Amino acid sequence: MNRSQFSVLWYLFAFEGRINRAKYWTFIALVAVVVLPALSAISGLRSVVPQLGDPVTIRVLEMGMAMLMLIIVLPLQVSFLAVGAKRWHDRDRSGWWVLIALVPVIGPLWTLVECGCLKGTDGDNRYGPDPLAPALETVFE
Repeated sequence: MNRSQFSVLWYLFAFEGRINRAKYWTFIALVAVVVLPALSAISGLRSVVPQLGDPVTIRVLEMGMAMLMLIIVLPLQVSFLAVGAKRWHDRDRSGWWVLIALVPVIGPLWTLVECGCLKGTDGDNRYGPDPLAPALETVFE
């Protein structure tokens, strides 16, 4: 399996390689526009469930919504880590730097500046080729 065959899976779930700022912000925008509203809608259904009256039905629906949230949130967390690690790699830093976001106040700001605003390393680095470099196929065509 090479990366070109499964580019979406690589983009969302692999921890090796590099991505540029555009791909990083695309992921953030996708989460903000698609995933967060979906999670909000599921969460909003919780206010409707108690009106159904039957305790067994309420419990089954609440468990179903919890499972649905889990099915969405767990892969989303892995994707956040993987996309973040690849962006830190583009800055020629270890993927473990994604954990800096857990430091209150300064961590998210540092991540915003470092991953969201600053350009990646020019040329190849220890984590892979420059994502902004033209592909060899286009150079020789």
